[in-house]
Amino acid sequence: MEPLESDAIEILDSLMDSLLSHAVSLSEARYKKELLHYFKTLHVSDGVMCLQVIGENHLWCGLRSGDIEVIDLNQLYDDKIITFKAHEKRVYNILEVKPYVWTCAEEPDIYLWTPQREKVSTLSHHKGIVKSMIQIPRKSTSSIVCTGDTEGTICFWVPDKKQAFSPLASISLKDRDPVCSLLYLNSEKKKKERIWVGTYYNIYVLGVPTGGSVKLLGSWKAHTGMVRAMVQVDRFVWSCGDDQIAVWSSDIEEDRNLDPRRLLAHEGAVYSLQVITQPDRTHVISGGFDKTIIVWDGNANKVDEIHEHQDVIYCLHSMGEKLFSGSRDKMICCFDIKNFDSDLPPKPVEAKSLKFTGFHKLFKGKKVKEAKQIE
Repeated sequence: MEPLESDAIEILDSLMDSLLSHAVSLSEARYKKELLHYFKTLHVSDGVMCLQVIGENHLWCGLRSGDIEVIDLNQLYDDKIITFKAHEKRVYNILEVKPYVWTCAEEPDIYLWTPQREKVSTLSHHKGIVKSMIQIPRKSTSSIVCTGDTEGTICFWVPDKKQAFSPLASISLKDRDPVCSLLYLNSEKKKKERIWVGTYYNIYVLGVPTGGSVKLLGSWKAHTGMVRAMVQVDRFVWSCGDDQIAVWSSDIEEDRNLDPRRLLAHEGAVYSLQVITQPDRTHVISGGFDKTIIVWDGNANKVDEIHEHQDVIYCLHSMGEKLFSGSRDKMICCFDIKNFDSDLPPKPVEAKSLKFTGFHKLFKGKKVKEAKQIE
């Protein structure tokens, strides 16, 4: 073979390698971008504190002003928004427990509404500001609703025959530790139910009330600020509060000496977590003070970073193939959640193989304090 031909072949081989490498990079970039595909921004009248889809087609948006704005998802491109005065101050949580919609705000009272925005009832048992509400499903009876306030009181509500709610049980946390977030866990294999309570710095684990009493199973120091949100991913619980996300074993009361894994990707407080479950994989979405949305795979690896907001991201909510993010910038960003196909990169390691690394690792030069059970 002539030298010139040999050189030409080597050049062609080098070009092919470069093209293939570039194609792989484009494929990986496409993989990252296509999990959440941004398609629209909705503009509302004030900062968005919470989001909840009611029924199948209406997105209720709780605002800093106390108003709730309702968006018809079937007419998303018409920018038609219905506004009603729900509370006097910022709305913290919206929960659908059929046939009603529950709302709580920067006040002790909880309001019950019909999906048509007619006020049905006011629940006035709490003394502190109610920041969090969750539903505890029951198979044979109506669901229990759990609510927590800033005076450290947690109430469990059940309806009577006339659908009027009254407290089934309540518990007060030590030193009136303010309740910031709640999470319901149900392990069918172990036949046990748990309520996780996030407060300032701490996580408490409660049993579901039986016979009017609530049992405290344990409490742990968790974050250096309020525990703002918690979600379940397989047999793990993710919590956020300061600038970190902590990944805990859901059997925390049994694995008392097991430190959580710490994730540090946001610059500032992490306000919200949302789980997206697909047939072959799970992702967790986080949003926070740094105006950034971060996508994590089920093994706690950072997958993508999205910048669509201009201010703090207070809330995330998913419904079907849509994800919504709400911010203090008076905007709701709408994303399509892409389904993954077999021709895309292989799925991440399942969450059940996630290993805990403890707190001995250094994050940006700062050593994280160990989580310890509260005496």
